[in-house]
Amino acid sequence: MYDRRLCLIGMAVALGSLAACASSPRAELVSRHAQATALPGKPACFWLSSVHNWIVLNNQELIVYAPLQKDAYLLQLFQPVFDLRFHQNLGFQDVERTGQICNDSYDYLIVRGYTPPRVPIIAVHQLTMPEQASLLQSSGKNVAGGQPNH
Repeated sequence: MYDRRLCLIGMAVALGSLAACASSPRAELVSRHAQATALPGKPACFWLSSVHNWIVLNNQELIVYAPLQKDAYLLQLFQPVFDLRFHQNLGFQDVERTGQICNDSYDYLIVRGYTPPRVPIIAVHQLTMPEQASLLQSSGKNVAGGQPNH
């Protein structure tokens, strides 16, 4: 009888640990969402059909132009993507199927040929032209050069 109780307690502890592990990635995603509030710009959405171009700032951030250069959105990813600037085939997955990629919707950047191929987007902020210029300059990108290069 004593052994059976001990076994049941052990199983309950193990199941509780598994549940905690299963929920921690989502909790970490929410935590990183909160950290994204320090980004320049204001939380926003852009239409998938309007995406014209993008420029990679670093392995975790990119600016998406939807549709014009004046319509710039800073995207921050949940995790860095090694050599993101060399991935030419990027896409987006709209989780809520609204046709938009939004700040608080847990949408994904699709990186073909990368593992994992879907990287959660934790922030989408609309940028003003001065904010965009500042980000480009701090990333060593050409600010004056018309259309950005990937």
